[in-house]
Amino acid sequence: LIGIIERLISNFTDNRSGLPDLIVYDDKSFFFSEVKSAKDKISEKQREWHDFLSKTLGSKVEIFLINHTDSQIKKIEALNTPKTKEITVSFGDSSSKKREQAIRFMQEQESYFLAGKEKERIYGAKFVITEDDIEKLYTILNLTSGWKTQKIEIDGEIIKSTKLRNSLWCLREKVKQGASLDYCKRREYDNKPNKFGCRNFYLHELENEEWQDYGYVDTVKGEWIFDHKKINEKIEEEISRVKYCPLFDVKKIRRLVKEIPQKIDPKIDKDWGLISNDYKTWFWHENRWLDTFGA
Repeated sequence: LIGIIERLISNFTDNRSGLPDLIVYDDKSFFFSEVKSAKDKISEKQREWHDFLSKTLGSKVEIFLINHTDSQIKKIEALNTPKTKEITVSFGDSSSKKREQAIRFMQEQESYFLAGKEKERIYGAKFVITEDDIEKLYTILNLTSGWKTQKIEIDGEIIKSTKLRNSLWCLREKVKQGASLDYCKRREYDNKPNKFGCRNFYLHELENEEWQDYGYVDTVKGEWIFDHKKINEKIEEEISRVKYCPLFDVKKIRRLVKEIPQKIDPKIDKDWGLISNDYKTWFWHENRWLDTFGA
């Protein structure tokens, strides 16, 4: 129960809902249970609690479905199946001492394929990016690191090993720690909740609602005008950096961006202020501008 209380306290706003309805126990077993009628859905908050209870606390969670059709059950199974991405890694001739080891490792994979003859031979296999299989992928990446013939293809795109590693290092660290989805929802540098549901996605302005570099002040109207073109360019840059992680939810990011207004008038929108060049924040209060020190 201590772990449950700690999760609630750490982020009560997000974690107060979704905890399973029932605790089932006897002398031999203890588990959490969720009962769902045909019209009930398993929410994102509930899935996060299920993941926390099973991975962090090692507790079993069972879902009982009442009067569900086969198609409804399949949809629920699909929603609760870990997301994956498929990637193809291949290589050709190399003078590396690890070449034979790399070939043997490829031959051990169910998806192993061989193309070409003699020095033109290409050895390859398909790998699934999941929490369970992430080390298999890193094994072949490490064995063929720096090879000119190394080829990595994902979603129809040929990419460099460094780009893939930069996108997946966070997932790999999550696996090493045996962490739940809560790991993704917290910032790397201070472990506080983030807005993006991704530990590896960075946009200080959207995180802290400070937009100095993504807009300008209309000095006539006293309004802040957002530079949506520049914002979207930065967002796409960040998405491109982390998009190979199967846990990354690009739709959530785009929803957050969609909520950014075209402009802000601090005289009307009282939750907003303007930041001057000396980094003071100015608010409109009782028909005059006041800075953060009340001046």
